[in-house]
Amino acid sequence: MKREVRLFDELEKFAKGHWLTNAMALTFGYDGDVAYERIWKPLIERFGVPHPLVIADGIVDEGKALGVQVLRIGRAQGLFHPKLFVAVRDEAVLVAVGSANLTKGGLGANLELLTSLAFGPEVEQSAGRSVLESVAGFIESCVVRRLDANPKSIEEVERVCRAVRIVAELLPAREKKVGPAFVHSAETALLDQLRAAHDDVVKRVVVLSPFWELDRPDPEPADSVLCSVMDTLPWSSRTEEPRCLLHAGGIGAGLRLPKGALEKYAGQTELRLQALSKEPRRLHAKLLALIGPKRTTLLWGSPNFTPPALLRPAADGGNVECGLLLSVDAKTLPEHTLLDELELAETFDVHGGELPEPTPLPPPMTIDFVLGELHYEPREHIVSLHGTVISDRVRSIDVRIPGDAEPLLVQAVSGPGTLAAHKELNLERTEEGGLRVLRSLQAILTVRGDDAEILVEHTVRFNVAFTDALELRDNYLLGADALSADALLVPMWSVPERRVAIVDGRIAALRGGAFVSGRRGLGHQPSLDSFYKNVRKGLESRRRELENHRGSRFGLMRWSLALRASLDKARDGALDAARTAYFVSRVSEHIVEVLDALPKWISGGVGPDVKRVIEPDKLVDALAAVRLGDELLDDLTRGARAAQEEAMNRLAAM
Repeated sequence: MKREVRLFDELEKFAKGHWLTNAMALTFGYDGDVAYERIWKPLIERFGVPHPLVIADGIVDEGKALGVQVLRIGRAQGLFHPKLFVAVRDEAVLVAVGSANLTKGGLGANLELLTSLAFGPEVEQSAGRSVLESVAGFIESCVVRRLDANPKSIEEVERVCRAVRIVAELLPAREKKVGPAFVHSAETALLDQLRAAHDDVVKRVVVLSPFWELDRPDPEPADSVLCSVMDTLPWSSRTEEPRCLLHAGGIGAGLRLPKGALEKYAGQTELRLQALSKEPRRLHAKLLALIGPKRTTLLWGSPNFTPPALLRPAADGGNVECGLLLSVDAKTLPEHTLLDELELAETFDVHGGELPEPTPLPPPMTIDFVLGELHYEPREHIVSLHGTVISDRVRSIDVRIPGDAEPLLVQAVSGPGTLAAHKELNLERTEEGGLRVLRSLQAILTVRGDDAEILVEHTVRFNVAFTDALELRDNYLLGADALSADALLVPMWSVPERRVAIVDGRIAALRGGAFVSGRRGLGHQPSLDSFYKNVRKGLESRRRELENHRGSRFGLMRWSLALRASLDKARDGALDAARTAYFVSRVSEHIVEVLDALPKWISGGVGPDVKRVIEPDKLVDALAAVRLGDELLDDLTRGARAAQEEAMNRLAAM
């Protein structure tokens, strides 16, 4: 297809010359190892993505890279079927919407449709504010509210939404040009939204879909998309046959077609099957176009030509779908141009023979339990299981390490509903040099019914937040040892490659014997002069950045997150007493300086919107969590404590 777009190519163009502060994907299927090699690893190492997020349904293989947080969405009816990628950099957002999952097929092997939109006050040809607000609203309503996961994981998703909202607020409210609208199926059926956008009669419908409605001998508009299209659209009196051009996959590729509906409208529809000899890749693109004498209206994205995708909103048991909707003058996009641009005539052949017999469907699968997340907290050694019990057959759920007879965690179940179970467990082992790893990346989840009958059993992976300082490639649980003491603030100002090199250097030092047994975090200390210089350099760099951006809300959010991350790494004895006192003093003084400068930087004053992005209560908690000892350098410690208290009081007074 001429309009094929590769996701990483779009991300690379968007990120060039910038760091990415957030990246999140919504997908139905997920292949973690493929996605890590093709998307996440280059984004982490080249563009500094600190905490990639994946929210998925369907067939999910988390892969072996713990640095990517994988959450499953809870559902009782309908599929969670959107394909949406969001990336954020300084005051700009990239949104990619289309048909591609983060799987081997979606990332190159399939025939897909993908559209990327960039937003930002300094972005050339920025898309409109309303589109970005719709994306944020969709994530908040259809994702955040439906997640059964660790609160820290949900907070990461909310953080992405907050960053998207900030960029949206920087865009002009009035949009100068016509562009696509972002639509979803949460409350209103997508076919209804397509009809409403098409302010014209219809001469022809063009459909591209790999999956179709079920075959029914006597289909009706209420349960057949094709019947609904043929019977309820405002057809033009000058419509020529065939009214519908239906593009589907090739015969023999697991194709299921609605034979009853196609026979009912024989002569009014033209079935075009993919010519596998011309295009062997599996069709996975989805598009629905209404073509009239005055308007051409397109819907493309995740929805197939099925009733759950197009006829029913998620609120009524349909799928959660999303896509882009565009209505333009028919002279701008006539039918022949649409067909030529997508190369449909070259890729699909008109089917002139008998319709293939419908492929028998497998029996419906009973859903007993939907896993949201299996999470491990390295600092506190807490295993937590989150999910939704669907069936009243479930009596208990247990988690065990492969090869272990005894389960790690057993949770009794009293009936359908949300489930959250927690237990303190140390799942780590220590390798040579003091490097810590999980005893197993995976666990076996077993859902049991009466008399301990196994209803469901499958292998899942532990989620460990990247903010717990995992090494980028080898999944070491480095914790406070992730960075040497002189590098606590380096991630604030170094380029992504430098950050990777710092962690690699730390691992090499630990392997080389620099770790001192019993004194975790103190075995690789630089000179005090080097430490002082790097702390000053990091804070000065952060202040210059804020000043250059005149205290932008996006910059302030990143500033608060970076300070909290550095303070978090300084907890629990990561530094000796002298370095801890100096570090806390300088960070506290820096916070007060920034708060004093805010009224000069921000026109209109420091309002609730500024407080919302700084999150002063969380910054207070991060400051308070760094312990200042009394046994050494009393004057320095007292000065640090005074500076700490002043910063905390100023933040609390915001």
